[in-house]
Amino acid sequence: MPHPRQLLPFAVLVALCAAAPPARAQDRFAFGFLTGSNSAQDGYASLFVNSTKINSQMRGKYFANGLTDNAANSPNRNFQTGVAGAVERRGWFFFELSSIGAIPVTSVSLVLTNCSSFFTPACGNNGYVSPNVSELFNIYDFTGSVSNLTGGTGGVSAFNDLGSGSLFSSATVSNSDNGNAITFTFNALGIAAVGAANGTSIVFGSALGLGTPTPNPNPVPSSSVPEPSTFVLLASGVATMMLLTRRRSRQS
Repeated sequence: MPHPRQLLPFAVLVALCAAAPPARAQDRFAFGFLTGSNSAQDGYASLFVNSTKINSQMRGKYFANGLTDNAANSPNRNFQTGVAGAVERRGWFFFELSSIGAIPVTSVSLVLTNCSSFFTPACGNNGYVSPNVSELFNIYDFTGSVSNLTGGTGGVSAFNDLGSGSLFSSATVSNSDNGNAITFTFNALGIAAVGAANGTSIVFGSALGLGTPTPNPNPVPSSSVPEPSTFVLLASGVATMMLLTRRRSRQS
């Protein structure tokens, strides 16, 4: 029967395996628009009010911790919407409605172009990145301070507002939408909100839906990077095994 000291290296390995953190969950993005040019994105977020097309003058995203990397004066107008590293992002879109004119608003649709690595200008990554076949993408109203939102100081309250309140439209987004324009047709609440804001401006928020997504039957395995503490445990285990081996060799 093995001596207890001979079993110690195996016990160390078992402990290391138990202490290792689980693999990081895969990122989930319904939109991951990644160009850095403000002017280049003007046509990639458009509002159609009746037959009038209006490009968004400003757009961006907020993190769940209330921070943002694209305030109004930033060249990065990324309206990335989804989850990365367990941190959710929500997008926002600002439209000036002064060009509509004094007409009844009868139809509204928001058209967003999703990113593609083959898109021009190149945006770095595909817009839809998820282990699921599809994701539900929602468009909401925004009732908070527009100046704080666009100025980058909206904080957690802005993040919460962008994914709650009145739901104006939803669409199922998938990998096939990379590089394509996706139309979100507004419901009666959205049409009424745009009509009420006619002549002024309006902001919409975007967030992943809460519905259960369809898992991908052939997911791409995600890579995980060990935490620093894991490296420390591994080094400790190796050193212990080397010490025990040296002692056994001296005793033999």
